[in-house]
Amino acid sequence: MGRPARTIFIVGLAMLLSACAGSGGRSAAGAIPDAGSPGAQAFLNRCSICHAVPHPARHVYSGWLSLVPLMEQRMAERGVGPLSGEERSMILAYLKEYAR
Repeated sequence: MGRPARTIFIVGLAMLLSACAGSGGRSAAGAIPDAGSPGAQAFLNRCSICHAVPHPARHVYSGWLSLVPLMEQRMAERGVGPLSGEERSMILAYLKEYAR
């Protein structure tokens, strides 16, 4: 493997390991608060379709209020079905309870 290819490989591996270590994604469901609750399950099930699920304390609640509509827009762009009113309410209630 030449030097440029090795560099690309190392950078890619570092990015992958970084994403896995801090993702808090679907495989780390126990890492989020009250993971078995309906709100947490809605958060995990819907958000993990597109990306690793962040810990609810990553943002303050007002930040989540801005991010959820943005994520809904991204879902529509990717052809992912929209959140139902019930899912949105459960997710926002969950995030409100565990935001920082």
